[in-house]
Amino acid sequence: MKYRPINFQAGPCQLTNSVLAQAGHAISNYDNTGMSICEITHFSDEWKELYSNTIKVSRQFLEIPNDYYCFYMNGGATHQFAALFYNLCDKNSKIQILVTGYWSHIAATEFEKFCNVTIVHNESVLVDSPEFCFTYFCENETGNCFEFRNGLKFSPKNHFLVSDMSSILGSKKIDLNKYGVVFSSLSKNLGISGSSIIIVSDDIALKGITCPSNVNNSNEITLGIPNPNIPRVMDWYYFINKIGPTPNIFSIYITYINIQNMINNGGIEYYHNLSLQKSELFYNYIDSSQGFYTNFVSPQYRSRTNINFLVNNSENISKEFVEKAKQNGFIGLEHHPHDPLKGCRISLYNSINIDEIQSLIHFMELFKNLVLQNIQNNYNTISKA
Repeated sequence: MKYRPINFQAGPCQLTNSVLAQAGHAISNYDNTGMSICEITHFSDEWKELYSNTIKVSRQFLEIPNDYYCFYMNGGATHQFAALFYNLCDKNSKIQILVTGYWSHIAATEFEKFCNVTIVHNESVLVDSPEFCFTYFCENETGNCFEFRNGLKFSPKNHFLVSDMSSILGSKKIDLNKYGVVFSSLSKNLGISGSSIIIVSDDIALKGITCPSNVNNSNEITLGIPNPNIPRVMDWYYFINKIGPTPNIFSIYITYINIQNMINNGGIEYYHNLSLQKSELFYNYIDSSQGFYTNFVSPQYRSRTNINFLVNNSENISKEFVEKAKQNGFIGLEHHPHDPLKGCRISLYNSINIDEIQSLIHFMELFKNLVLQNIQNNYNTISKA
């Protein structure tokens, strides 16, 4: 292939040429060991140093407070739905879930397999009650492209917040002190598929929490010791203490070099501002297209990283747009399979730059003019008949 297509897919994210070059070298000879990064054992000093360095740069880039633990686990963010229950709840626990899209809906259906779930669909009706173990929400819905742009206003005093921050962690400055637990897959802004990052308050991770089974009875759950009733691959204790099951070393390595590069480029402040510039550029073009491209998300909830749109109010023309875009070097513009809009979607993760967005906008303008011209020609042909 003479060129790399521009990858706008929702995950795995596009990686920069610099990261790919570093990874390519590590695949053949990691850190001058003469071994591939894919051959390094998790019992080695090389792995221990890599994991320690990855935690270090993650804490720096994401501005993780000192009284929070940060660790990585195998599997994507969906893996954490069950892990949250196993580590924080029991079968009699109650949790409150704010459902705003596909992924929070999936989380709710998973939690319902294990414990008592109260589902709400609007932040205004969330209840700050001690009967709940925690309130769960998704900061950014990758599927229907919904974001709490200024975070959740709800700040409970009688329990804590848990947030799925996949697709938004790393592109937005976040005050993590507001949360008990934050987690994200790595395949959006931070790295590649295969692992997730979990950020847990010390108060939860070590000191134990009181997680009510019901109003009159409580069950204290402590993560500072292993729980024999939790599957080992789900038990945060082993990962906090760096003695978990065999890790996805290559995934962690990509995360390390990717985050290190982002720190060198200006850190979270730079990418926070860049994500706003990129999304504003794209939304402004859509909104100025006189209805040819349409986004239906209310402006205050428009995602900065995932943007869906319909082309000429037509599912068929949207499909044609995706195919033509692919032929012109723009990939990953398909809609989420469960997005009722059935249009297109663009994901503006950290590795996507302004020039790449402008190139796509240029193509979109050409496509718009071509479609409108064809419509006009067909109209003229019918008029002359």
